[in-house]
Amino acid sequence: MTCTPKPTAARTLIALGALFLSLSCAGNPERASLPEVSGHPTTITLRDYRSGIVLVLINDSTLIERNVPGENVPLRRAAYYSQLDRQANAKVTEDRYVKGILEAFDDWSYSELANAGPAPERAAEASTSLEVTRNGRSQHMLFSIRLPRSSQEAYQKCRKVFSEVYNRVDQYRSASSIPTMTPKVRGR
Repeated sequence: MTCTPKPTAARTLIALGALFLSLSCAGNPERASLPEVSGHPTTITLRDYRSGIVLVLINDSTLIERNVPGENVPLRRAAYYSQLDRQANAKVTEDRYVKGILEAFDDWSYSELANAGPAPERAAEASTSLEVTRNGRSQHMLFSIRLPRSSQEAYQKCRKVFSEVYNRVDQYRSASSIPTMTPKVRGR
């Protein structure tokens, strides 16, 4: 007896493999092309209601929408990371990586399971949430043990792909946002 995976699972694995391969090659100094923007501003937010941690992944098109100065992608990213009032846990990545995440979410029926509107700031019945905001419209999905098993599995798959990509994207901090210690000089 042979076990053949569903076409969507195989498609998803291939897409994720290509995504991770391209992420691992992203730091190659010999890469000649600059990241391209799609014009579809997208933000993906993971909230952990137990710890209060909020992780945000935004694409380069979002920087254009927010009028971050810079004539190309690297200059806009540098200007964004230099802002002192930006979200500390927000990372900027290429539009194509965010598109890959959204394609994986679609394979796991995120759009059908998600609720319209932004995720709540606090939720007593949920432990975490995933929110996708694209082109000004938000959808969110809360994770709770009260969800049906199939919805829990879909949410966990979405969260896993978000976490894997988020952890692979570099994050930069402005010099004034890095805590420093000033040594005290003892007088004689």
